Amino acid sequence: MKKITTLILSVSVSFSVLAQKKELKNVEKLIKRSDFTQAAEGIKGLEPMVKDTQYESYYYFLLGKVYFGDETTKEKDYQTAAINFYKTLEVESRVGKEKYSEKAVNYLNNISDDYYKKINKFLKQEDYKKTGDLYEALYKTQPGRKDLLDLLLYCRLTSKDYSEAAKILEKSLKLLGDVSFNAVNKHTLKNNEFFKKEDRDKAVKIGTHISPSEAKVDKKVRIEYYSNLVGIYDQQENFEKEMVKLKEAKKEFPKHVPFYENYAAVIYKTGDKEAYISALEEVLELTPENKNSWYNLGVISQDLGNSEKASAAYDKVIELDPNYVNAYINKGLIIMSEEKSLIKELNANRGTKKYGVIKDRLTDMYTKSIPFFEKAYSLKKDEGVKSTLKGLYNSIGETKKAAAL
Repeated sequence: MKKITTLILSVSVSFSVLAQKKELKNVEKLIKRSDFTQAAEGIKGLEPMVKDTQYESYYYFLLGKVYFGDETTKEKDYQTAAINFYKTLEVESRVGKEKYSEKAVNYLNNISDDYYKKINKFLKQEDYKKTGDLYEALYKTQPGRKDLLDLLLYCRLTSKDYSEAAKILEKSLKLLGDVSFNAVNKHTLKNNEFFKKEDRDKAVKIGTHISPSEAKVDKKVRIEYYSNLVGIYDQQENFEKEMVKLKEAKKEFPKHVPFYENYAAVIYKTGDKEAYISALEEVLELTPENKNSWYNLGVISQDLGNSEKASAAYDKVIELDPNYVNAYINKGLIIMSEEKSLIKELNANRGTKKYGVIKDRLTDMYTKSIPFFEKAYSLKKDEGVKSTLKGLYNSIGETKKAAAL
């Protein structure tokens, strides 16, 4: 009884396999007649039945042809076609039997050639929007290709599609490591770059690529990705995302000064002055001779009422660049910061003994500030500085100097 049951089971399996073959042969006939709609209907639902059978690669190959179409097909689904042609190669590589692999590779090459033909056409027209759309479609047929994603990024940036460019940059930063995994495309004989080793190895295993190699990724590549991305977020005034990326960039490249400068700049735009001071101090730790950062530290400290810190910063600017006009002007203004309160106090004490003391303090303050305004005016003949100097000269009785201006 047990033998009879086994025999019946074997016969049923044989009939199932024969049924699959018959269904697939019918699909192939429909494809030859260019009846792709009926072919798609006929092949639908067969995948579970052909899984792990001798007809699995045949199924994927036919499915690829259904979506590839022929010269009569108006809209070809290259992406789905490519996915199934790759599955054909993967299955036959796994079982060690190549029946449809060569044909599948030819179809994949035709897909790639068709894309590049259209890409070259739109490149000549400098239509980077359409070129980018084609690179995006091509990338979807060959996911994992770094070189294709870089070309897509270039097109999106050139066509000023910054939202899409930002998505690509985010993706590239996640995928790109320290090593680029390369292999030569057997069809084009050009070197292709892959983000991941497994994607490169799979391309070699299924036979579309040869001569695998690896190369260390220049850190400038990731720096450029970060720089472009933060630039886009800054343009979009998406300061929150910009700060997140700059924090990541600073952590990854702790000696790359522009990331620190950009971080300080975006903090300034948010209006957090205390945080801006901290950010500037980070910049100055890396570049202690950065006169502009010292100047900005002086300005923001002066704005927050920390005259001592501001004055020290301006002194440093002048030490680094004796011709930095605004540093002299702001240094003079710091010295004169008590002018209003002293004048108010002076007016309130007319006729008292304190009046003379206060006036001497005011005159001393004017006298100390004058050299800074004189230096600024000698470097640049500015009407505002000239007017300030005239007033100061007259206030301390130097009327001849005032008239000479």
